[in-house]
Amino acid sequence: KLGTNKPYGLVAVNGKLWSVVHRDAYGMTSEAATVDLVTGAYGTPVEGLANVWSLATDGANLWVANRAKGDKHAVVKVDPLTGAVLSSSKTTLPPGAMAVMP
Repeated sequence: KLGTNKPYGLVAVNGKLWSVVHRDAYGMTSEAATVDLVTGAYGTPVEGLANVWSLATDGANLWVANRAKGDKHAVVKVDPLTGAVLSSSKTTLPPGAMAVMP
């Protein structure tokens, strides 16, 4: 169940609901995971993401702003059906709010 790990940002893509899940009180550890609307349970988080800030979709893919420690900040493209990372682009500064423009 969701418990104390409250969803922070929600995106629906390809029939799945994705959420930024804060694992601590300050949001310093956060992940991207699916949410089962029937049970309220989180799915397996996307592997390799340490500090997810926000989510967006272009209708086919999940885009994740990852504010990792050090110089590992990135915008990450994720397959919304499998949760697999498809590509990752490093950013100089930590990425923030995401939006996909047509």
